[in-house]
Amino acid sequence: PQLTILKEPSITAVSVPALEAGATGATTGAVGGLVGAKWPLSISGISDAQAREALAPGVSVNHPNNCTYVGQKNCTSLDGVSESIIQGTNDLQKAAGVPVVITGGTEYWLHSKGTKHVPGGTAVDYRYDPAVLEAVKKSEKISYYQCENKGIKVYGCVGTIDHIHVEYKK
Repeated sequence: PQLTILKEPSITAVSVPALEAGATGATTGAVGGLVGAKWPLSISGISDAQAREALAPGVSVNHPNNCTYVGQKNCTSLDGVSESIIQGTNDLQKAAGVPVVITGGTEYWLHSKGTKHVPGGTAVDYRYDPAVLEAVKKSEKISYYQCENKGIKVYGCVGTIDHIHVEYKK
């Protein structure tokens, strides 16, 4: 048999968004990391596995496994997600009465500059469903939401939408 040697992804320095003061894991005031560095970084708080286990029946994550390195594409991480986001998501599913699919968590490198998609942050994305959108609009736990299609804001949440970006109150 032939031996295959796999190389680790190349490491490149990147700018990483700062956490808000007092956020979970904000021991240095920022989440640091390098593209190619092992994920999760040294962040305190709930792990991806714990978060996924705490999701109610009817709530799922679009990718079955956590990200393994910073910069990875096609992954969704719940490492360092707040318990209030987990509870809010479970409550949202109950209110919507349909499956809720998480499509964006704490994998900050897959989101825009200044994102709140960081460990200890307040943001999560859900796959678009009209019933989920109505539940989001009615939730008192959510401070902000916007509908998006391929990362572009959809004004008025009318037209083609692939996900709902949601920010929970602290």
